[in-house]
Amino acid sequence: MFKQGLHDEVTWATELKGAIRSVSDLEKYLQIKIPKELHEVRFPILVTKYFASKMSKSLDDPLLKQVLKKTPFLKTDEELEEPLLENQYKLHDVILKKYAHRILCLTTSQCAIHCQYCFRQNHDYPLKSKLREFFKTPPTWWNQNEIKEVILSGGDPLTLTNSFIKEVLEGFAALSSAHTLRIHTRVPIVLPSRVTDEWLSLFDDKRWKLVMVVHANHPNELEGKLIKSTFKKLSQKFTLLNQSVLLKGINNQESTLKELSWKLHELGVMPYYLHQLDKVSGGAEYEVPETVGSKLVESMAAELPGYLVPRYVREIPGKKNKTPIFNG
Repeated sequence: MFKQGLHDEVTWATELKGAIRSVSDLEKYLQIKIPKELHEVRFPILVTKYFASKMSKSLDDPLLKQVLKKTPFLKTDEELEEPLLENQYKLHDVILKKYAHRILCLTTSQCAIHCQYCFRQNHDYPLKSKLREFFKTPPTWWNQNEIKEVILSGGDPLTLTNSFIKEVLEGFAALSSAHTLRIHTRVPIVLPSRVTDEWLSLFDDKRWKLVMVVHANHPNELEGKLIKSTFKKLSQKFTLLNQSVLLKGINNQESTLKELSWKLHELGVMPYYLHQLDKVSGGAEYEVPETVGSKLVESMAAELPGYLVPRYVREIPGKKNKTPIFNG
């Protein structure tokens, strides 16, 4: 018989292992016909059955379109394999320093969903051993009282086992100047079973101010009792923020973005960023012109409380901050 904590981990890990990993399996699960030409994908299909269960039986479903492109090989000359040129920010194989007083740790290449617009879909991720190696031999900048915040990213940090997350937290606890821990994750939305009491207990240490940035693009992603209970748990530990990507045919409508903000508010999550699409290779079908995006955010600002209007930004390689597109 499993102990409760181990059983929790087996449950979510088993669910992730059973995720949909091909267009054929997605077609069978949704019971729809997907055109043959869409079965050839460049970025492999990965989506949990939990997330897929929220999709309608239509190729125009806004959740389905995030994991299955309609034009798999559409590409423009402006697109790049690595659109944010992140290698220039490397302090170590697993550490990026893009902004002042913050370091970003690439904890894993694993996700619980493959979003077809993901800017890191072509990133060359290091192995876990590289992270362990990093903690064994801290670099010269480790305690220069400069780093105030540690950001865990990936991949998705919540796909790591509890034991490895504990290693990561213990490793960064030695960075005495840092007081804030931020986690970027899509898991609470696509695999909410991962947010167990045992996992939450890893963050009982009062050393950290805890921030979690989740990633919801459409209000349909936030439906259901499990989502509500998951975010209720998270809100007991974390300041919760959301970042979205503006995506053509998915959330480039004023009504959709407003509903998303209200639903996030109901869950205790503050809308944070609305990102202009990064020009990753093959992502052209999702791009919305900045002029259109600006009008959408202006309309939101006219009808929503200011705290429910996300900042509309883009990331420009080499700049030391996000670049605002619309400032209300």
